[in-house]
Amino acid sequence: MWNMLTVPQAFCAFREGNSFEEIARLAVSLGGDSDTLFCCIACSMAEAAYGIPAEIQQETINRLDERMLKMLIRFQKFVASK
Repeated sequence: MWNMLTVPQAFCAFREGNSFEEIARLAVSLGGDSDTLFCCIACSMAEAAYGIPAEIQQETINRLDERMLKMLIRFQKFVASK
């Protein structure tokens, strides 16, 4: 069931952090639905405010299987065409 505190807690992590990584760590430390809700919301705001550090982007790409990597490339091409 959806928690009424999800958005306020995600905003707290965003407000208290000073970088993308710090905000991600704060959101994860909240527990509960941190991976699917808190981080999704807080890190979306953090990306807009701070960008995602290149090393985090590269590590994420390195962990994708071939199917997901192809999907990412297709998505990036789609976004670039708009």
